[in-house]
Amino acid sequence: MPVPGRRPLFVEATGANKAMLAQPYNAERVMPSSSMKNAASPTAYIASLSGWQLELATLLRRAVGKAGKLEEKVKWGHLVYLSNGPVCLIRAEEKRVLFGFWRGQRLRELEPRLKPGGKY
Repeated sequence: MPVPGRRPLFVEATGANKAMLAQPYNAERVMPSSSMKNAASPTAYIASLSGWQLELATLLRRAVGKAGKLEEKVKWGHLVYLSNGPVCLIRAEEKRVLFGFWRGQRLRELEPRLKPGGKY
């Protein structure tokens, strides 16, 4: 579970249309499968996916890798990118793949479609 007070901003991408939709944090929808929870590495996490989830998570992972120097870990059952604390995450679920930001409130002025899920 993420650190209290540092809830990420979640952006949802559905398998049907892969449209990026802003979604507030919803604790009921955050349970990754057991194979993802137990992934030994980020590569193993991605390898545990298939179909549209694999495709979308791979694209997001590649984009995050190009964005800057971030440490990549499997943490809380999903991919977490760190630089002096958590920055963003990628989490594959049954019906969606989430891309979230910690401290997402700071991004509201840049993109009005993003909806904050926490107070930061």
